[in-house]
Amino acid sequence: MKPSLIVLACFFMLFAGSNATAKTSSIQVKGLGDLSCTAFLHTGKNNSSDLPLYVSQAGTGVYTNSNPDDLDPTTRELLTHNLAAVLTIDKPGIVPDSSNKEGGVRVEQPYYRYTTDDLVSCVDKAIKWASQSSAVSIKRGITFSGHSEGAIVLVELYRDALKANANWVSHLKLVMLSGVPLEGMDSIIGTQFGKARLANFWKALETKDDKLMRELLNMGVPYWARAVTKPSLRKVLETLALQKPNADFAIFQGLEDGNTPHEPVIEFERWNDIRQKRDTDRKGKSPPLKLSVRYYLAGHYLNQNAINDMVSIWRSSFQKN
Repeated sequence: MKPSLIVLACFFMLFAGSNATAKTSSIQVKGLGDLSCTAFLHTGKNNSSDLPLYVSQAGTGVYTNSNPDDLDPTTRELLTHNLAAVLTIDKPGIVPDSSNKEGGVRVEQPYYRYTTDDLVSCVDKAIKWASQSSAVSIKRGITFSGHSEGAIVLVELYRDALKANANWVSHLKLVMLSGVPLEGMDSIIGTQFGKARLANFWKALETKDDKLMRELLNMGVPYWARAVTKPSLRKVLETLALQKPNADFAIFQGLEDGNTPHEPVIEFERWNDIRQKRDTDRKGKSPPLKLSVRYYLAGHYLNQNAINDMVSIWRSSFQKN
């Protein structure tokens, strides 16, 4: 399996655990146009009902979320203790295939046509589907947990859902983000690529050379054509602050992260702190996010201390209900 762009890579496993008897249901949900995703709702080993909903969205790459044992460590911890129902999606064109020893998936043509806009649409519809399950009570709260590309998808979805006054959005209590690509994609690509690879990337994009783009990143031209024209994640978060969201935000950042560096996170934290002070003086005209940031001596995939903190923050938000 060719790696996708490192900055948006999937959140790898950091400890072992088994949810072999967790229950999983699935459904196809629509993206944009003719693309669709597979949504999976995972619940714990025991018969469960009225659980809060935990929406987990990882990064780019070819993988499936169909097996709960392969999910990120925080998600597996919640499933192991039957604390939440976990909602995940597989991207368009990703088909679980146990006969394929390289990743356990089969990649079909739609994968090379998806954009993050498709994922935003898919997750929105998946939440509406999951909220109808007897295992879920969104009145008990919803969590967003996004890593890398997943952070982009979930923050954009929150912005759009607030604007549309989606039925579920008032129940979103906590947004946890890691490996956060706050800068624009053109900036991130420029930082990570060598000159020759960067030149080939822009050549593939400008000439719509899907073959070359797949060779470079194992992704299609449509993804990057859209990605480099979208507002940066920082801009989206700034817009979101103006919408006065109810949810708490928690960012978990590795100080040794070479993929999504910590400096933009520090700058954004300072921006939000300044907003906090100004908001007091201006009586709500420049609202900040309800934001906490934690830093770790770790890389893009963080470490066990970060995982422990994620679980602890989730418990403090939800187990008091």
